[in-house]
Parts: sequence; structure tokens; C-alpha cells
Amino acid sequence: MANKDFDRLRDILLGPDKKNLEQLDKCFEDPKEHAKAISQILPEAVKLSNAEGERLSAELMPTVEQAVKDSVRRDIHIFADALFPVIGPAIRKSITETFRQMVQSINQALEHSFSWQGIKWRFQAWRTGKPFAEIVLMHSLVYRIEQVFLIHKNSGILIQHVALAEVEHQDADLVSAMLTAIQDFVKDSFQVKSEQGLNQIQMGDLSLWIEQGPEAVLAGVIRGNAPENIRQVLSNSLEDIHRQYGSLLENFDGEVSAFNNCEDILQKCLISQYHTEKKNISWMTWLFLGTALFGLLLWSWLSIQEQMRWQLYVDKIKAEPGYVVTDAFHRDGKYRMQGMKDPLATDYRELMNQSVFQTNEVIHDFQPYQSLKTEFVIKRTRKILKPPETIELDIRNGILFVSGQAPLEWTEQLNNRSSFIAGIEEVNRENLQAIIDLSSLNAPDSVQLELKDRKLIVKGQANQIWAKTAKLKAAKLNGISHYDDSQLVVNTDLSFLQAPDGVQLDFNNGILAISGHAPNSWIIGLEERIAGNEEIEKLITGELTNSDENLLKLLAKELQAEGIFFDTGTSMIDNDDESILQVLEKLRLLMEQAEILALPIKVVIQGHSDSSGNFERRRYISIQRARYVQQYLVNQGIRPEVLEVKSMVKPGQNLIERSEQEMRFNRRVSFVIRFPDSREATQ
Repeated sequence: MANKDFDRLRDILLGPDKKNLEQLDKCFEDPKEHAKAISQILPEAVKLSNAEGERLSAELMPTVEQAVKDSVRRDIHIFADALFPVIGPAIRKSITETFRQMVQSINQALEHSFSWQGIKWRFQAWRTGKPFAEIVLMHSLVYRIEQVFLIHKNSGILIQHVALAEVEHQDADLVSAMLTAIQDFVKDSFQVKSEQGLNQIQMGDLSLWIEQGPEAVLAGVIRGNAPENIRQVLSNSLEDIHRQYGSLLENFDGEVSAFNNCEDILQKCLISQYHTEKKNISWMTWLFLGTALFGLLLWSWLSIQEQMRWQLYVDKIKAEPGYVVTDAFHRDGKYRMQGMKDPLATDYRELMNQSVFQTNEVIHDFQPYQSLKTEFVIKRTRKILKPPETIELDIRNGILFVSGQAPLEWTEQLNNRSSFIAGIEEVNRENLQAIIDLSSLNAPDSVQLELKDRKLIVKGQANQIWAKTAKLKAAKLNGISHYDDSQLVVNTDLSFLQAPDGVQLDFNNGILAISGHAPNSWIIGLEERIAGNEEIEKLITGELTNSDENLLKLLAKELQAEGIFFDTGTSMIDNDDESILQVLEKLRLLMEQAEILALPIKVVIQGHSDSSGNFERRRYISIQRARYVQQYLVNQGIRPEVLEVKSMVKPGQNLIERSEQEMRFNRRVSFVIRFPDSREATQ
């Protein structure tokens, strides 16, 4: 009894929960019950998820897209049948919306047109109740291809789509799917062969031209009446795509990114043509318009050229060192330029000569200033300091570096003058050497000047006049406190002697020693020249030779070395014989030199003979040979008194001749020169 009561109590307390647990357990264990339970809450869950965000859509999108692609690949007709009820209205809606937006765009572009043609078209629009842009398009447009679709033939997937910028269009993928469905519908409904397809869809003013390819379909949306040759344009483009992307189209897996580059081919299909109306305009109108246009263009061109020339000149002034241009403008028919100019900068008049402007065309208003650029600071420094050529100037960071040699007076004034130069804060004199200019002393080459601690030391040799003058000039030079000429040898001026080249003069303590060689005329007049000079007490000429006497002796020696040779038993030779011609030439020179020295001269012509014959025969032929030469020389202008004939054949003379050459040597005429002192020249 107690157990029954307990069970009953438990059923009362836990019965409902137990029943619910059993139902839940059955729901989870039975898939059908579990799916049924989820189906009851799934719509509400999707609704709540969409309200909270797009997470659910993003998660489901890849799965749905893949499912659609798989369905299309497996059987495109199922997808086409599903879309058939909506594809027609969707296409019509898309085309209507596109046409409406295009008309609205054209209407906005032309709403402010006031041409006569525009007025007529607006009247027609008002009369017919159509939009003005639609009337304009109807009158002006022949045709245009507004959109082009490239669709994979087997899968129906849109590969690429292009459209005109001013044309607004619907979702291209949706249009592609609808077009594919229409083609499948036509094929299924009218039992068209699989390789055939729909070529054109016409809807009022719009038409859809379709070109079929092995692997792809090209569709163009055309407004207006396009000529038939437009199909060739679409066909050529489709052929180009197959030629370039044939393998990709055959193995197409739904990935369209590989066809992005074919957009350029599709863009070439977006062509259009408009009506062109020819209007007959009178020649007066053309002349007026042409003249006005030419005048406007000429005025514009001249204005631009003038402005360019002005800007070029302004830029030239700005680029010129030492100029700062603050303003440049044109006012009251003249150009004006304002700014600052360094006085050392190039004059703007020179710059204007290089431009097209005249001086009276430009007003320059430049205020003076001192440029701190290095080149101007150096110019300013050189202008103020006036450094000598031996000085080098350099400026770095406001410091003036001075190097080289300069006169003492210039170096003493350097610091004072440089303090007034803008851009110089300090002077560096480490490489500056102060010198005293001794050029005013005009020291000869034989004199050396040495300056030590303001003491001038003079060494070498100089004449007495220079020594006295130099001492007086040195006393006036700034920086010289003492003059020392103890090492200077004062020489007498011997220039009055007019010593020729080759003569050395040595004068010391009143004694003049002359050495070298000189002409006879200079030697003869030497004593007369020094006779009136009181400084020369004694003359020594022991080492002086007479160059004319030396030449005379040399010529005599050369003549005595000559010989005229004869054949055996003869006393005559050819007058053109080289040996006798040489004797004649040297004898003339010898006599000319003897006349210069005023010396008498005697030429002894000595005849010789070989050992052939007896003594009388040999002596006779030797005399005959000498006389023949004597007569030849007289005939050539030699004075007879100068010449003397002598036979060299002596009684009892024993000649030893071992060869024909020795015999020929004895058959000759030789010469001996005698001077007034009866001495013979050395043979």
C-alpha cells in the first residue's frame, strides 16, 4: 500500500517532466523527428540572423554558389526551366531601365541647348509628349553598341562584360543567365540542333545580336539600326578571343579571372555612328568666322609668346647672381620688376641686350644691397683691398684666408681695410709673407739683394753709378733700417770699349786685363779708347789674340797643304782641274785677309819632278810646271808681283820611289807663303 502511494506521488510530481524527457530523447535519437523540430525554428532563426547582420549570408554564399555551378554543369536545362518564368520580365525591365537612364542623361546634357535645331526638336517633343532627349536620340543616332557580353557556351557563365560609361546596366551575370535560358528555351521548344543558336533578339529600338563560337558566345546590345557589317566586327572579336584563350575556354572550370585581359578586345566592339547633317553656310559667314577665329588665335598666340618672353627674362634675372626679385608684373602698358641688386652684379642693361625687350619697355626698381655669396664677397674684397698678383684670397665660413707675398705697406693695412667688408668676420694671415719691393733699385744681374730683419745686404759686382744711386733709393724705402754694401764690388763702366764677342774684360784696382780674341781693327784702336780714362792705370793684353792674324795663318796653312799633280813628262793640266780651282779660291781668300791686316805677302810656287830622266830634264820640267801654274793664276786676276817660281830639283838629289803613287806625288806643284818678317808659314 505504501509503495503504491509512493509511485502515485512520484507520478504526480515527476510525470510531466518524465514525459518531456522521453519526447526530447526520441527527438534526438530519431533523425526525422530531429529534422522536423529544426524545420519549425529554422525560418525564425534565419530571420533573426538577417536582422542582426550579414554573417549568415556570407557563410551560406560559397555553398549556394557552388551548388548553382554544379547544377549548371550537370544539367543546364533544369536551371533554365527554373528561371524561365522570370527571365523575360527581367530582361524587359533591365532594358527599360537602361533606356530610361540613357534618355535622362541625354536630356540633362541638352536641356540648355538654344540652337534652332534644338528648338525644333523641343517643339516636336512637346507636341508628341515624348522626352526631349528621346527626340534628340531619334534624330541623331544611327546606331551604337552599348554593351557586350562574353558567355561560356556550355556552362552559361558570364566570362567578361563591357559597357559604355554613360550607360547604366543591370547585373551582368543575371542578364547572361537569362540569355542562356532563352537560347535553351528556343532550342527545346523548336527542336533546334545543338550547334545552332539564337542570332538576334529585337525589342523596339533595341536589339541583341548574338555570335556563336565553339566554346563561347558573344552578345552585343545595340540601339538603333546597325549595318550588317557590325556582325563581322563581333565575329572577328569572338575569333580573336578563341585564338588567344582557346585552351582556357575548352578547360573552363568557372574561374573567370584568367580572361581579364580580353576586355581590350571587347572594348573595340563598343562602336557607334550618328547622323551628320550638312548645312550650306554662306562664304561671308565662313569669312567672318575664319577672320574672327584667326584674329583670336593670333592674339592668343602673341599674348602667350609675350608672357613667355617676359617670364623667360624674369627667370634670367632671378638666376643671375647678385639679384633678388621680389615682384614682377605688367601695369599701365609696361613691365615692372622690383627687388634688390648687388652693385657688383652684372648690369641689367647687359642682360636686356640678350633678350627681346628694350630698355624703355621694362621699369627696373632695384634697391642696393650687399650679397653675402662667396663670389661677391671675393669681388668686393679685391675691389677694396686691391691685392697684388702674388696674393691669393679665399673665403670660408666668414674667414678671409690670405696667402702669398705682398709689400709691407699692403700687409700693414690689411686688417683695417677688411673690417669694412660685409661677409668677412676674421682674417687668417698664417700663409701671408710681407716683402719689401726692391724693384725700384733696378739691380743688375751681377748684384744679389738680401733682406734680413729690415737690413738690406748688397752682394756682387756693379758699376760706381749704380752703387751710389741704389744707396740713396734704399734709404727712402719703407721697412729698410740699415743698408750694407760691404760685400759689393764696384766696377768701372767699360762699355765705352765696345768689346766684341769673344773678349773678356777684367778690371780690378786700376788694372784692365783683356783676354780672348778680337779683330785687328779693334785691337789697333784699343789704346786710343782707354787713353782718356783716368780709372784705367795699366793695360794687360798678353792673353788677347788677333783673330784676323789667326785667320791669315790658317788660310796660309791650308794653301800650303794644297798640291797640283801632273802626268809623267807633262807640264800642263786641264784648267777645270779641281785641284787648281781650289788653289785659286784659297789664294784669293788669303790675299783678302792680308789686305785687311795691311801685310805684304809672297806666294812661292814650287815645281817638283819624279826620278824619270836626267837632272837637266827633271829641272826643266819642274820649272815649266811652276810657270804654268803661275800664268794660270795671273790670268785669273792674281797680281804677278805676289807670285814667285822656284824649282825643287837639286843637283845630286837621290829620289827613292817605291811605287807609282810616290812617283805621282813628286810630279806636283806646291806652295809656300812668306810674310814681311821673311818667315815662312809653317808647312
